[in-house]
Amino acid sequence: MLIRPCAAAQAIAAAAAAAAQAAAAAIASAAAPAAVTAAAAGSGAPAPPLSIVSGDTTDPRPIGAGSGGVAAAQLRLAFLDRDGVLNVDGDYVHRPEDFVWMPGAVEAVRWLDRWGFTVVVVTNQAGIGRGLYTEAEFAQFMGWVGERLAADGAALAAVYYCPHHPEAGLDAYRLDCPARKPQPGLLLQALADFAAAPSDCIFIGDKVSDMAAAGAAGIRGFLYKTGDLLDFVRKAVADAFPESSS
Repeated sequence: MLIRPCAAAQAIAAAAAAAAQAAAAAIASAAAPAAVTAAAAGSGAPAPPLSIVSGDTTDPRPIGAGSGGVAAAQLRLAFLDRDGVLNVDGDYVHRPEDFVWMPGAVEAVRWLDRWGFTVVVVTNQAGIGRGLYTEAEFAQFMGWVGERLAADGAALAAVYYCPHHPEAGLDAYRLDCPARKPQPGLLLQALADFAAAPSDCIFIGDKVSDMAAAGAAGIRGFLYKTGDLLDFVRKAVADAFPESSS
C-alpha cells in the first residue's frame, strides 16, 4: 500500500533532506583529503530515487500499479474519505484501539476491488499539524488499517493525506494548503499518479468539503451520512457506472 503526503509536505520534506545532506556533505568534504573530494565531485553518480513508505516498509510497485499490481491496468479509482466513511469519526483517530469500522466498510472496499476499482483514501490529517501525532505514526497506523483490510480480502491501494492547517500549532504545518479539502489537490495528485481520468472515478465522502473537492477535480462525488457503506457504494457505482453494477 502506498502512503503519500500532499505535494507541499513532500516539497518541505525534500528541502529539509537536501539541507541535511548538504550539511553532511560539507562536514565530510572539510574532513576528507582534497584528492578524494575532487574524485567524488566528478563521479556524476545519480541520486537514489525517492521511496514511498507504507508503515515501516517500502512498496516497490510503481505508481499506477493498482491494487492488483499490474501497471496501468486499472484506471477507475474509487476515492474514499477516511474518518466518517471507513471508520467512525472520532477525536483525531490515530491508534488501533480507537479505530472502529463504519458498518459495511470492509465489505465495500472488497466489493470495489473485485469490480476492478483501485481504492484510494484521501484524508485531511490536521492532527499532524496540531502535534498530536507524527507523519511516521500516521503511516504506521494506516499500514495497520491496510493489513486489517487485506486480512479480509479487501485491498487498499493508496493513502493520500494533507497534514496542514491554517491554524496548525506546529510552524512547519501552518499552511493554507491547496491539497487540504475542500481544495482538490490530493485528488489531482492521485489522478496524475495513477494516470486516471476524473470521469472514470468516484469519491465517497461524508462532508460538504469532500463534495467540493470532488467537484473541483471533476470527479463524481457521493455524500455518505449513515447506514451500510457497502449498500451506499453499490448504489453510487450503479449511478456513475451502470455497466459495472450488474
